[in-house]
Parts: sequence; structure tokens; C-alpha cells
Amino acid sequence: ADNASILSKIPDFDFEEEILWLYHQARENYDIAIRKDATDTESYIEHSQVLMHLGNTAEADSNLRKALAILNKAIQADKNDERSYSERAKVFEELDLVDKAVSDLQQLLTLTTWEYQLESVKKKIDELKKREDNTSHA
Repeated sequence: ADNASILSKIPDFDFEEEILWLYHQARENYDIAIRKDATDTESYIEHSQVLMHLGNTAEADSNLRKALAILNKAIQADKNDERSYSERAKVFEELDLVDKAVSDLQQLLTLTTWEYQLESVKKKIDELKKREDNTSHA
């Protein structure tokens, strides 16, 4: 679809209504994606973020736990699966299990050889450790 046809489908809302409408559209799209592929952990993770913005924390948490179960099985099947460690770290971070997120990112550092990923993972580990330090001292 071209931009004009997409834009013509957006109702005329004020800003808050439009944002809410967009979140509901995203929720519907992630619902469809998950129905099409119940093992797509990225869809569960992104869907949970949309649900959190909509105030549905219980369903968001449920989606994160579904993604976690899938990723645990993937890692059990292949201990060298970089993508699964990376995604599971995101899930752990969303569940506020920072120590587990850091652990998965440290494992990812041992697996990846891609220089950009090494740098970004190191930065993320530092960010999470600082966040954990700030919450433990608060």
C-alpha cells in the first residue's frame, strides 16, 4: 500500500485519541502475527510493550512469559543461538530481572564475533548494571 492509501485510513482524531488508536492498531497487528506464528518471540515482546502502553500489564506479562518459555527451549536446543540470548535478555529486562539480562548479554559476548554487536552489547551491559546499582541504592 502506498502512503496516501494508508493515511486515508487514519481517522481524524486529536493527538491523544490518535496515539491510542495507533496502539490499538498495533495490538491487533501483533495479535494477527502471533496467531500466524506462535513461536515468533519478537512479536510477543513488541506486543507486550504495546499492551503496557494500553495499561494491560497482566496480558503484557503473560506475553513476556510466553516469549521466555520459547526462548528457553531454543537455548536448550542450541546453546550457541545468539538471537535467542539477545531476545531473552530483552525479556528479562522487561520483567525487571536485570541480573539475568546481564548474564544473557555476557553469554552473547562469548558467542558473537561481529564488532558492532560486541560494542552495543557491552554498552547495554553497562547501562543495565548502572540501572541495577541505582535501584539497589535507592
